[in-house]
Amino acid sequence: MKLSLLKKDLAARTVAFHDREIKGITCDSRDVTDGMLFVAIDGETQDGHPFAVEAVANGAAAVVVQRKLELPNTTQIIVPDTRLAYALLSARFYGFPSELLKLAGVTGTNGKTTVSWMLRSIIEASGKSCGLIGTINYNAGSRCIPAKNTTPSPQKINEMLAEMVQAGQEYAVMEVSSHALMQKRVHAVNFDVGIFTNITDNEHLDYHKTFAAYRDAKCKLFEALPSSGYAVLNLEDPSSGYIAQRTQARKITYAVARDADIRTLINDMSMSGTSFEIFTPHGSVPVNASFFGRYNVSNATAAAAAALCMGIGIDAIKQGLESYEGTPGRLESINCGQDFSVLVDYAHTADALENVLVTLKRIAPRRIILVFGCGGNRDAGKRPKMGAVAKKYADFFVVTADNSRLEPTAQIIAAIEDGIGECSHHVVEPDRTEAIKRAINEADAGDVVLIAGKGHETYQILGSTTRPYDDREEARAAIRALAQQPNRKTVA
Repeated sequence: MKLSLLKKDLAARTVAFHDREIKGITCDSRDVTDGMLFVAIDGETQDGHPFAVEAVANGAAAVVVQRKLELPNTTQIIVPDTRLAYALLSARFYGFPSELLKLAGVTGTNGKTTVSWMLRSIIEASGKSCGLIGTINYNAGSRCIPAKNTTPSPQKINEMLAEMVQAGQEYAVMEVSSHALMQKRVHAVNFDVGIFTNITDNEHLDYHKTFAAYRDAKCKLFEALPSSGYAVLNLEDPSSGYIAQRTQARKITYAVARDADIRTLINDMSMSGTSFEIFTPHGSVPVNASFFGRYNVSNATAAAAAALCMGIGIDAIKQGLESYEGTPGRLESINCGQDFSVLVDYAHTADALENVLVTLKRIAPRRIILVFGCGGNRDAGKRPKMGAVAKKYADFFVVTADNSRLEPTAQIIAAIEDGIGECSHHVVEPDRTEAIKRAINEADAGDVVLIAGKGHETYQILGSTTRPYDDREEARAAIRALAQQPNRKTVA
């Protein structure tokens, strides 16, 4: 695409303009090859403008900047906001693909991934193909790649959406993080449906500083919806009323056991699944699903409401929820034939951890044994709250490392223990592998071991090192090792 056409949406002035064919767009100078456009992002921790020199040396045809740089004979496109420009340029370069899809965006503190996977299952049950962009992977047509961010860069978003269009997909679902909304990554993406799950008051405050700012970030998805779009709002979360006032879209509420536009009633729940009924303006339908947990029924209700807004019927909703096989790292069962249950879950906030533990309490295992930690350089305020939740609901728990990053693990654990106080039913084991072994060795028949915090992740970040690590594989290894111990018959 010619540079003159590519930049037509920008309020910009140019220096040394030379119209050339642009072969790609990036904000990372290391990725620049001949003929690409480099966008200098003034980020939270690093300014991209000094890297424009490297981008030009690597073959950049032009640079997009917020101030004129000393780059002789280089086309510079000077704009007020390079983040906004990056979003607009990416959308135009790939032909505004979001306009050619029925696209749902899911935002909230907890539940985004599960709602996305459930909604995709429903759409596919209707006979349609659906792309997915989210925390676990980016899935377009025949290509599926591991996710680096919940919501990727504007270039990657539009590239994946364009691939979906080329593959003949008509629908897409995208997780939309608060960081992405603040950083305008989805500015030029046109959503037909916005789904709100919930907001908790102790997440991402290291970035947003206040709950009000965090909530306002979430609102941006709904403010951008057209009047013909739908805002699917969780009636059980008080922030839904605030969001409803900030959108021109049509409002659809959902809830469990409350009077909402789309509501569900739970009939029965066990470790093997849940039976519930969904009530809609188009009729009701019974569902026998393999997942459990009230919060997962809420997620299913959100997915059902969004599906209805996207023109999917209730028969496909039933089929899609009943065929949904779960999401990696979300109450994922690890079964090696042992006589106790082992579950791996991504719960890494106090609210999410409490939801999982309350769910397990209701299913009434013999005991709940918990392993968890907290990430470093993130949301320090949630650490004592998670400690308090663990003390309240777990019969025995092990406090360990998560992704400590550049923060000392001992410092993170000390903050968790501030919320635990005097407690005789917990131990500290900083090594996560050993912590999982300790929890599994503690388990007896009928117990439930919950390994929380990392879920689907296949790495652990300690210091400046990222190493391969998977809670699921560590759990399997610990169970097999336990089976080799004398007098233990935990494996069939």
